[in-house]
Amino acid sequence: MQKIKRGGFMKKNFVLHIRRLAVLFFDFLFDHNWFYRLLGWMNYRFFEIRTVFLMYPEQRKYALAFVYPSRLPKVKWNPFLAGFFVQNGKLGLMFAISATPDDFRNPANEDGLRSMVKRMEEIRQLVGAPRKTFAGILPGVLYAKRIVRVAPEAELTVEGILIAVDLIKKKEKIYVNVPIIALGGGGFIGRRLVKKLQNKGEQVIVVDKGDPWPDVSEVAIVINMTLKGALLEYLDKMNTEMIVVNEVYPPPNPGNFAGRVRSLYHIKGAKAFALPPFPHAYKGGIPLCAAFFHDQIDILVDKLL
Repeated sequence: MQKIKRGGFMKKNFVLHIRRLAVLFFDFLFDHNWFYRLLGWMNYRFFEIRTVFLMYPEQRKYALAFVYPSRLPKVKWNPFLAGFFVQNGKLGLMFAISATPDDFRNPANEDGLRSMVKRMEEIRQLVGAPRKTFAGILPGVLYAKRIVRVAPEAELTVEGILIAVDLIKKKEKIYVNVPIIALGGGGFIGRRLVKKLQNKGEQVIVVDKGDPWPDVSEVAIVINMTLKGALLEYLDKMNTEMIVVNEVYPPPNPGNFAGRVRSLYHIKGAKAFALPPFPHAYKGGIPLCAAFFHDQIDILVDKLL
């Protein structure tokens, strides 16, 4: 047993070093302005780069899966090229930093945030991409601090959710308007989604932190676009006529919802090929915040329960 455990540990450690070395080598070769200028020249002649996308680890340990500890400070606010994706025949470049959500929320790091956005804008111009986008909570943080003035991630996420809700309604054979409970409806994404839903004539009930749960006993759709733990926080208030739609990463554990709700869905993102691929929850796709709108965009929705 000891040998098996030791062998498994050694294999895992070997894979970890290979991944870190590959990222380091890739960064050494290509993370230079001359390379981005070359991509910009090729962009106008051979292919179309639609976006540059920045992602980050939720926790420091996830960053250590790709970079050595000694390198973390260098890439904390300095984006490095991490891969690419192809969506609807167009190209997107993926970049990464090692800063985490705790770093974004710390007021002392505003200069770091500004330098990161400045570098992403410089790269965007060099490669000739029409836009830059940011993962997770970054768009809301940057927008609130007035570091950015536009938030294309929010608009695409909203459009993706609207498409997903229509798909889910068809699967559930719902042909009339039913109440939609928007968890986080007063937030950065939520406000925009609620407005779009209301413009479509939907009956929307906003539930933010501290708001009472609505008295709804008939069929209703619950959309979670806030924190990953929000669904569990309100689970005991739901009923077996409710259809839960989650847009937040990671997807919820269906075991917690069995026998408590009618159905549970998770919006995976937009269909695309990515290298390296995104985590399993995004298998076959990319996060909505990374995607660009296309009239044939394919939104991936998993039925978990």
